[in-house]
Amino acid sequence: MVELELEDYQFLWGFSQLVLFQRKHPALTRRIILSSAEVRYSGDSPTEETNTAALKQYEIVLPVFQFLLTERFFTEEYITMDICRELLQVFFYSIYMDNSWNTLSISVLSQIVQNCPADFLEAEALGYLAMELLLAYIFSVFQRTDEALSDHLHCEELISPLFIVAKTLVKRCEPKGGCTFICRSNSSLWSWP
Repeated sequence: MVELELEDYQFLWGFSQLVLFQRKHPALTRRIILSSAEVRYSGDSPTEETNTAALKQYEIVLPVFQFLLTERFFTEEYITMDICRELLQVFFYSIYMDNSWNTLSISVLSQIVQNCPADFLEAEALGYLAMELLLAYIFSVFQRTDEALSDHLHCEELISPLFIVAKTLVKRCEPKGGCTFICRSNSSLWSWP
């Protein structure tokens, strides 16, 4: 097992952000050709070699963020509320990208909601942003079900993870008043007449 010191962690985080912020650059949507890649799903599972025709840059960097947002790094206090907020803001502005972006970014959102300290979510800025992002993803999924059938099938795969994130977020915010939190977050997302 490889140990990451704070300096190494900050380098990986910064480099991943650099790649992610390149999304406006034409190279982001260009595919990266890999001859093969080894995939290890968890723990002691066998390594599986996959031949990938091509990956988009964010299809590489979002799983890196998912790794960097594991509970261990929150416990070691490598992750601050500010960098979580920055990442969620990037997701919020990129919500209408393709299906693979949504799938990966929802799993990263899930990592943040599950692993961050309770005081991160109790801070209104991060808690509201996480809830607004979650609601925006749910809205996006329901909006896409009106489109092509292939999109509809993919959207069905996103519903379950989204509601698991919602359940986790409500449970973690319960001491503060989970339902009130949702209503306040919802009203800040859309203005009601």
